[in-house]
Amino acid sequence: MEDATHTCYSTISIVVDSDVKLSFSKFSIPITSTDSKTLSPISSIQTVLSTQSFYFSIQTISNTQNLPINISLQYQDTQTFDFTNITTLVCNRVKAEDFKIVKVSNLSLYNAMTINLYCTTPVFLCSAVPTTSKANHYAVSLSIPLGYQSIPSTTGSIEFSYIGLSLTIPAMDTIFPWNVSSEVNLIRNIRYFPPNNTNYIETFSFQAKKIEQILMFDSPLLRSSIIFSYNYMSKLGSNFAFLYQNNQNGASYLSGLGSPATETRYFMCGGKTEQFFQLRMNFTTLDMNTLMLGIFNETNPSDISVVRTELLVDYIRDYQISTVSVPTTSVTPKYPSVYANSQFTYSTEVPYPNQYNAYIIAQLPDFQISASIKAQSLFSDAWVFEILDIQMTRVSSFTFITRISILTNYEILQLTINSNPQKLQLLEGTPFKGTYELSIYNNNIGTYVFSFVNTRGETYYLYSSQFYNNNLKSTDPYLSINTTDILRVEDFSYIGFRRTTMDLSKNEFSNTLFFNLTRPLSGILDYVFIFNDPINQSPRFKTKFDINKNLYCIDFNISSNIVNGPVQFILSNYQNMIYSFDLSNFTVNIINSNLFSILINFLYNIKGSHSYQPEITSIKAFPSTSINTDGQNQFQLGWNVTILNEPLGFTFGTFEIISNLDSLPRIIKINEFNRINGNAQNGTYTVYTTIATKCTSQNFTIRSISLTDGVLQYNPLSTIIGTPDESELIISLICPNVLDTTPPVITDFSVTPSVKVYSMERRVEFNLSISDGTGSGISFRHLPYLLLASENGDTMELPSLGFSYVNESFATLNGYSDLPYGFGFNNITISIYGIVDNRLNYASYLTSHLKSIGKTYRIFRDSSVVYPYLVSSTPILSLGGPIGLFGAGFGSNRSEIIIWIDFKDGKNFQPINIDFLSNVYLNVTLPRFFQSSIDFQIIRNGLSSNILTVNVSDYSTPQQPTPTPNTTTTPNTKTCPGNPICNNKGKCNLQTLVCECIPMWYGPSCASEIIIIPTPTPQPQPTSETTYVYDSNNITSVVQVIAVRELDDIYNVVNEYQISNWTLTIANPKLITIPTYYYQTQLGNTSTTLNVTIEFFSNQTERQFGGQNITLSPSSIKFSMSIGRYQFQSKTNYLQVVMAATIQGSDGSCSSKSIGSGNDNNVRWIKMNIDKTSLYGRFITYGIIDGNVELIQNMLIEDNNETETSQTRTTKVGITIPNFDDSVLLDPDFSNLIDVNNDSNENEICQSKKKLSNGAIAGIVVGCVVAVAILVGVILYLRKRAKYNREKLKMSEKLKKINKNKEN
Repeated sequence: MEDATHTCYSTISIVVDSDVKLSFSKFSIPITSTDSKTLSPISSIQTVLSTQSFYFSIQTISNTQNLPINISLQYQDTQTFDFTNITTLVCNRVKAEDFKIVKVSNLSLYNAMTINLYCTTPVFLCSAVPTTSKANHYAVSLSIPLGYQSIPSTTGSIEFSYIGLSLTIPAMDTIFPWNVSSEVNLIRNIRYFPPNNTNYIETFSFQAKKIEQILMFDSPLLRSSIIFSYNYMSKLGSNFAFLYQNNQNGASYLSGLGSPATETRYFMCGGKTEQFFQLRMNFTTLDMNTLMLGIFNETNPSDISVVRTELLVDYIRDYQISTVSVPTTSVTPKYPSVYANSQFTYSTEVPYPNQYNAYIIAQLPDFQISASIKAQSLFSDAWVFEILDIQMTRVSSFTFITRISILTNYEILQLTINSNPQKLQLLEGTPFKGTYELSIYNNNIGTYVFSFVNTRGETYYLYSSQFYNNNLKSTDPYLSINTTDILRVEDFSYIGFRRTTMDLSKNEFSNTLFFNLTRPLSGILDYVFIFNDPINQSPRFKTKFDINKNLYCIDFNISSNIVNGPVQFILSNYQNMIYSFDLSNFTVNIINSNLFSILINFLYNIKGSHSYQPEITSIKAFPSTSINTDGQNQFQLGWNVTILNEPLGFTFGTFEIISNLDSLPRIIKINEFNRINGNAQNGTYTVYTTIATKCTSQNFTIRSISLTDGVLQYNPLSTIIGTPDESELIISLICPNVLDTTPPVITDFSVTPSVKVYSMERRVEFNLSISDGTGSGISFRHLPYLLLASENGDTMELPSLGFSYVNESFATLNGYSDLPYGFGFNNITISIYGIVDNRLNYASYLTSHLKSIGKTYRIFRDSSVVYPYLVSSTPILSLGGPIGLFGAGFGSNRSEIIIWIDFKDGKNFQPINIDFLSNVYLNVTLPRFFQSSIDFQIIRNGLSSNILTVNVSDYSTPQQPTPTPNTTTTPNTKTCPGNPICNNKGKCNLQTLVCECIPMWYGPSCASEIIIIPTPTPQPQPTSETTYVYDSNNITSVVQVIAVRELDDIYNVVNEYQISNWTLTIANPKLITIPTYYYQTQLGNTSTTLNVTIEFFSNQTERQFGGQNITLSPSSIKFSMSIGRYQFQSKTNYLQVVMAATIQGSDGSCSSKSIGSGNDNNVRWIKMNIDKTSLYGRFITYGIIDGNVELIQNMLIEDNNETETSQTRTTKVGITIPNFDDSVLLDPDFSNLIDVNNDSNENEICQSKKKLSNGAIAGIVVGCVVAVAILVGVILYLRKRAKYNREKLKMSEKLKKINKNKEN
């Protein structure tokens, strides 16, 4: 069909037999008088003269009769060759009578569902959108432009500019509820943040692009949003002001204005229009002086070729540095490589193929700056490339499996389809003559272009329908989708809502859409419910199926910002869309005859509630905006921030503090425990950070603020800019001037030498030793990390787990992570960033630097063994049916592969037949099953894949919340332990209810001293067992990791892994001077790895975890745990690591236990005593989850089977982690203490004393009665003594086992 210029575009592939090589530029189409045609060459294949293939684009002008057009070709050289009528085509001309009005909707102020409209309707605004996948069905929407106070009296007509059609607009009733002539002012109290005429001078926080002047105003109207238009430099536009708080008298709205100029603005609230003039603020941006962007390369045909980019700048910030060869490698270094002469150098180094023979470009995308260099390859052979075969198989609605067999003398570095990079998997053969397979997701009918890029940087294009080899094979013309899987309005047999009215004042934020269909639709579970919520970026909710009701169901939630009015939505599979206004006219036979009224009642019965946004009203520097320090003691600086949040109250926020010299931001989280004045509705909070004793002069400011009460719609600093408090945003710190310009250096570095990237063991581990000599000391706040890179653009960061200090000038650290399956191309290079001292001198070691000093600079990529690997699946119901599994390494030979499935019915894994098999996709058919999830595993030629857990798409009825009775709030009376508090040897942290003890005092109440214990010996499992003697009493303390459990959302256990089969690695004492033991295991039959590191610190040590400093006492034992990717049964489930701690004495009079859980019942410490000796464990209330610091819950686990006596105490704590995607890091520690001050213990268990009182002696005359009493007492005593002996025997056997292990 023609376009708007009456032109049709087609492609054609032809093959010519000639004795000489032809030039496709000499082909043309003879011009005739009846039609106009243009021929454009695209590509050719001319390896064999007898089958020279040419691919052309043909542009043809349509004719009014829609007659076939003959296509002829002509080749002009020394003579002319004519090829007449080689094909015909029809270019249809679109006529006005081909269109008709199907439906005209009612007039609305705004319909967010309309898109891309091509009509005009003076005086209305006109738009149209396809209502279904049928291209000839449109819904036309009219709205009144701003500036009118009522609907015009004439209805007018609709003019379609595309085809010149005019249609009369039917008469419409007004929807404006106000009397225009007498209504009150609907817009009032207009205000701006920052204030008008503010001149904002940008600082090193680089806020200019983040600070946008916001407009606030009040109105008696209650709307989700209010539309306004603007007139700027004779250009018209429109925008929205969104509700951010409401009450009985109306609402307040805010909007970012957008254009830095004087504008005329009109507001529409119902039928009333307001006009005002807006003066914008001015910005003085910080001059980003890029002093140098240099690029350097080193081509090494026998090793690795690398290209280095160096950026010299005046300011620290996040610079994305892109190295453009093929493909593009983008790196954003977290630290500069050098700081000298008040300038920062950021450097990157990435590999490229040795054969590469083209320009390499270094870019700063954010600043549109680039530099280039030409890579000269020593390989001069011309590229020989041939596509031997292409096969495409559609395996689902929008998924195609494509096999491509090629012959080439240079490896293919990248394949793209329509410019989208694809992941190739080699099925068989070699990279030079082999068959690749890939999975393509396509949800549009259209042509496509393959591009093959080799290691020289050369590109070969293959187009739809083109002949691609000398056997005259051609590709399919389209990646055609299955149109039978398209959902249409007429497919619905029923539709309804669980709630026809949602009253948000009753916390009715959730609802369910139920529907059924008149025909089977294989892709129906791919559809999502998209709720039109512009504030929350239109959340998406998945389709499930209720096998009991035999209905499809979609649970969805709406935000509290929604007010009275329609809730518009879309049902979409990202290719086809069903709009809510389509469903309102649903007329086919349905179960509920009131479908129309149900839908309309739902659309118009949302009752609003309060939705206030937090607002910063004041910021004051603490202790002042200028601080001088003598460098003798650490101290705090920051801000006191006042936050207004009525009436709901502020609960949680995050501040990011940066320095003009420090590249690592300080993340400060605040909540009610940081409040020092006021209340939750209007309170002042401390945002403080600790500055170390050794520091360097620098300036601090706030870079970003997140106030998490709802979705904050503006930058919180907007209310401070332009006010007197803006001057409080920068704190100047002046430290003693100490001459130190030399950064620390690497003294030793080791890393995993090679990795089988297609195996299940892709762990990379490293150990790093750093020395600062006589400098200011290594900064423990900055954690170095490794950057891995490969020629195909793959990059990965390996973070350090933390420092192990020997002294402040020498430290060791380690880290590990699993490479993604198939990571890299040929080589994996290493760079090290983040080596920093206390004076903020920076150092990095790039690949070439590591090589020059004789350190490991690469990891060998081993692709010799290919394990099968599972990634994802298609949706499945417990009713059974076909399911597709996506991944890699499946092969194509069914005799080599076994598919195992565990229905979790107690029968473990069972084999299942394969319906379809390819290297990256397979399909099986499941019977009916009854669990909420199932597990899959593949074994190919004896190699086992990971386990993939698939959650079923069955629907479960949402649990109705139990109404919460009104309760009287009582003040929080919890405080830190000790009598007096912290025993006057520390300060009580009211946020955590933990004492911060002065030096030499330890424990929860600062009442204990450290017991120096011997170094624990390594055990077969992650257990720390220590025995020492105190006051003639043998004390044994045991700490161990005993289990990992998966919990549901109400903490019921759904999976439990009793851990065994640990792999123990003892750290080399030459590399790591503190005793360190590494343990690794796998959770049951899953692919999830659990790593536990046990470290023993003989001296007091500072460590960092999650951006916070942790002081480890002498003779303390630290457990560091990491968990890899885990397949949860549900996204709402938790994972829990269970630790047990036990203390036992050979003799003692009393035992006791105390737990510190703070105001939030989150266990922060445990302390178990045998008389004065104790085992003290600290549990941090946050973990590093998917690379981010997040709160976790430490839960006390009651165990009725545990025996507690006066000689034995045991405590179990479950470290409970919320749902995560990739990884978790945890960090508890333990110490042995001796109590100096005796705190009261309410749960003591003490031995009874064998002593007769005077009363007992006098009572002997009672005779028989006393004899009976003595007999009972003896029996009870013997029972208790027997129980004690049993426990003593258990511990003795355990100690014998420990000693035996030591001897071995």
